Amino acid sequence: MLTRRNMIRGSGLALGTGAILASGLPLGLSGAWAQDPAMTPRGGGAPVRLHYNENAAGCSPKVIEAMRDAMDESNLYPVKREEAYTNAVASYHSIAEGNVIRGNGSSEILLVTLLAAHQNAEWSKLTVFAPSMSFEVIADLCQKWKIPYVRTPMAKDLRVDLDALRSAAEAQAAHGPVMVYLTSPNNPTGDLIHSKSIGDWVKSAHENILFLIDEAYIDFVTDPTHKSAIDLVKAGYENLVVARTFSKVYGLAGVRVGYGIAATKIAESMNAAMIAGSNVNVLGLAAGVAALEDRDFYKASLASNRIARKMATDVLDDLGLDYIPGEANFIFHQIGRPHSEYQPRMLEHGFKVGRLMGGLQNWNRLSIGLPNEMERFADTLRLFRNNGWV
Repeated sequence: MLTRRNMIRGSGLALGTGAILASGLPLGLSGAWAQDPAMTPRGGGAPVRLHYNENAAGCSPKVIEAMRDAMDESNLYPVKREEAYTNAVASYHSIAEGNVIRGNGSSEILLVTLLAAHQNAEWSKLTVFAPSMSFEVIADLCQKWKIPYVRTPMAKDLRVDLDALRSAAEAQAAHGPVMVYLTSPNNPTGDLIHSKSIGDWVKSAHENILFLIDEAYIDFVTDPTHKSAIDLVKAGYENLVVARTFSKVYGLAGVRVGYGIAATKIAESMNAAMIAGSNVNVLGLAAGVAALEDRDFYKASLASNRIARKMATDVLDDLGLDYIPGEANFIFHQIGRPHSEYQPRMLEHGFKVGRLMGGLQNWNRLSIGLPNEMERFADTLRLFRNNGWV
């Protein structure tokens, strides 16, 4: 019988608005950073980047120092750094090192999970299921590798309809292997798929289903009842891979470092599938360790996002522009006019905003910048209203 075990064997936090400084940075993101052009609010005529869900505050100075120190090892293969990185991730999540998969960003975790399943002889008839609005890297890879990819409809309020996804995936699983791709909070809509709903499905899923759960934005979740899917791995479930990244709250998108968490057999096969086992360079490995250790930056980064996000939602409320209540460093909101007009007009006024997503011309995904940047964006959006552009 085809089961996920066959696939495994065969496959290779609070600061208030009073903390806003004149620089636009909350406490904890100030001091020496204010003297560093890479860490200060962006200006000089360059458009404000509110389109890629990056961390506008940059990364921790301790991370920069760690990468500078690691440069002394640029002539060496990163074996010792790999061990330290794996140990740091495992310690952070209170899980065994054997459950950790090193990734060149979380995108590599997504890619290798899909590739490992697809290349397994018994899983060669794989079908992938995901909400119709989701992070597109899996859809793009499926198209490239000619893997069937099924988009299930969103709910009427544009949130993920988990019941529709579950019904479709379970029906297909009776006939062959299935991978379910979930991002929670979802990208681009930002809505949270609660861990209880995910857990209930994972625990009772058909044996032909493997879950790929992308938690790129989980650090921004404020719901205290939501738990990471990593807890399911800890509980012994072997039908999921959880992907994490340092690109968002830690501000390391340009460094390309992330990791996955999975049952030992899956983790071993995936680590073996990486390029010579050394898929992350010494700078990325050093950065990841230092980022996990610097909890002050982590808390300040979240505080900056909360403050700036509220500034964005306040102006959307004032202008009567609907948005999906979400838990991430971006907001999916109505713009009242065709996106094909809105995006270039925003660029003319100094802001890069998200591309068209889901074919929804009257909606935009807005990445959250620094508080002072969101203040400027709010003023610009009010100007657009005055001119009849939103």
